[in-house]
Amino acid sequence: LTENKVISFETIRVACKNCTLSTLCLPMGLTPEDVERLDNIVKRSRPLHRGDYLFRSGERFRSLYVVKTGAVKTYSPSEEGGEQVLGFHLPGEIIGLDAIDKEIHACSAKVLETSAICEVPFHRFEELSSSIPSLQHQMYRLLSKEIGQDTEMLLLLGKKSAEERLAAFLLSMSKRLHKRGLCATDFFLSMS
Repeated sequence: LTENKVISFETIRVACKNCTLSTLCLPMGLTPEDVERLDNIVKRSRPLHRGDYLFRSGERFRSLYVVKTGAVKTYSPSEEGGEQVLGFHLPGEIIGLDAIDKEIHACSAKVLETSAICEVPFHRFEELSSSIPSLQHQMYRLLSKEIGQDTEMLLLLGKKSAEERLAAFLLSMSKRLHKRGLCATDFFLSMS
């Protein structure tokens, strides 16, 4: 991957049913007919570039976002005026789940490299999931996974040295990239 990676419109517009990330994303476990229904509500726009925002802290929550290609960082402002990084999101991962409750984004999401993003308007997703039990189950699974990752992060931050935290981050990236069929031992880090 390079900083100026080119993303074709064909890559962006590929339907959920043809997407290589479907086993990691919302369509997992859905019938082909239900995947088609989900695909009808997904918005796909132009590629986003390094520094573009999906949303900013304090903005009203409207959509969930799925990274299709590239990488996105979520962060909150720190007391010192910098950034407190909350996570790095890879293809197939969903961003914005934490804003469902208060309907306001508590953090910002910034693109780290040229990326394609699928936007899922939440009110339409809610309507759809009420009529597709397997989609609702997938949402529960994703929310549970997010809670588990937050718990792991709290334990990591509270009990580990800086070197141990860095090692845990690199191992996590390796595992996540491997799940996506990419090399687990040689990879590009788009974050500074």
